[in-house]
Formats: sequence, structure tokens, C-alpha cells
Amino acid sequence: MVAPEPATQAISAVLFDMDNTLFDFTEAQLSACRAVIGHTGISCGDEDLFSYFRRPVHGFEHHGNIRDFLSDNCAFTERLFAECCAVYEAAKVAAIRPYPGMIPLLKSLHEYGIPLGVVTDAPACNAALRMEKAGLLRYFTALVSPDRSGAAKPDPASFLLALERIGTGAQETALVGDSIRRDIKPA
Repeated sequence: MVAPEPATQAISAVLFDMDNTLFDFTEAQLSACRAVIGHTGISCGDEDLFSYFRRPVHGFEHHGNIRDFLSDNCAFTERLFAECCAVYEAAKVAAIRPYPGMIPLLKSLHEYGIPLGVVTDAPACNAALRMEKAGLLRYFTALVSPDRSGAAKPDPASFLLALERIGTGAQETALVGDSIRRDIKPA
């Protein structure tokens, strides 16, 4: 196998994945799950509800996971379900904090005039809320999600739309992400 030639063109823009790249989203979800368990009074471990979100049944953020958890623990009512969804969302956003050093890094790139974009699979409204809570939104020119691009990662549609919005080409743009399959390979 021949190693690829090193890039000779200067990097003029950077795209970032959001969750677990700019901030610890897994910890935010765990915190939200703890809040839901506390709200319900169900006696179980911290990971019990979170394990529902890791299943491929509904999706990593879908409230159907909370419904299943409540049903499996003989605690489901429409009212409790609605309360738990609200508790989950509020606690998840409240727990979001940027990784150490992220704000100085983004500020520095921004001050150098390097356009920054986010490519995420979170819905646009959730992504903007998380980025604002983390204090990161101001540094980004583009925030692209499947509801804006028409496709989830690893489909290249979101990456291409982000490039269009920040005004650069793929050859001159770096990508920072936490998944080889969903971020690095398609980029």
C-alpha cells in the first residue's frame, strides 16, 4: 500500500463535528438520564436509562427511548412521559460544556479569519441551542444538519453544504471529528 502524498495546499477553513468533538455530549446525556431517573423515582443505576439510548431502535436522541424505559419499568403515563422528556432535554443542555481549551482554539482560528463550520446529525434547533450553551456558536459561519442538507452523515451532503456556506473547497478545508466512519471517511 502506498502512503498518500501529504497535502501541499494551505488549510483555509475548518469543519468540526459537534457532539463529542466540541463538547462531551455523552456525559450530557448521562446527566440527563440521571435527572429523568431522579424525577421518576425508579430505583435503578445511572446507566439503565442511557442503555436505551444506545440501542439501534429509535435513535441516539429519540424520546421513544424514554417511553420504552418507562413502559419496561411499569411507570408509563402520558403525563410522566411528557415530564421526563422535558426534564431530559433541560438537563442535557444544562450539562453541556466545551472541552478544555476549545474556546481559546476557536477564538484564535476565528481571529485569524479562518472560516469555521459545524457538520452534525443533531437537528438544527438542538444543535444551535447546544452550541449557544457551550459558548461556541459565535465562532462559526455555518451550522449544517440533516434537516438543512437533506441527509445524515456519512452521506456527503452535509459536508458539501457546509463547504458552500463557508465559501471554501474540500482541498483547502480540514475536518475535526470523533468518528472515522461518520466524519473522517466521508470528509
